[in-house]
Amino acid sequence: RISADYSLNSFLKVFMKIRSVNYTLKHAIHILPTYYSPSAMELDSVGENTCVIRFSEFSEMAAVVEERIAGWIERVLEIHGCSIVNIDFLTSIAKGDKSTEFELHWK
Repeated sequence: RISADYSLNSFLKVFMKIRSVNYTLKHAIHILPTYYSPSAMELDSVGENTCVIRFSEFSEMAAVVEERIAGWIERVLEIHGCSIVNIDFLTSIAKGDKSTEFELHWK
């Protein structure tokens, strides 16, 4: 959450508010590799107020890294103007799954 506040300057915050949440999430997938390499992130099951984000190609994914990424995404959605953000872990690389998947719901 702190990383999102720090990395998103005032211009980006204003820009985010005039775009849709899905537009913001589609562009967020390009930010992840600047923090973690190698890494890959993709959006799946995108709906009006929901989507699934899948993370793969992490050499070592720890539970704390998954939580940090979830917190960053949660704060980005709050900055965007979403009032209620819920993130559910569907799968976890840290727990031995092939990928980490978050299901996001927002209002």
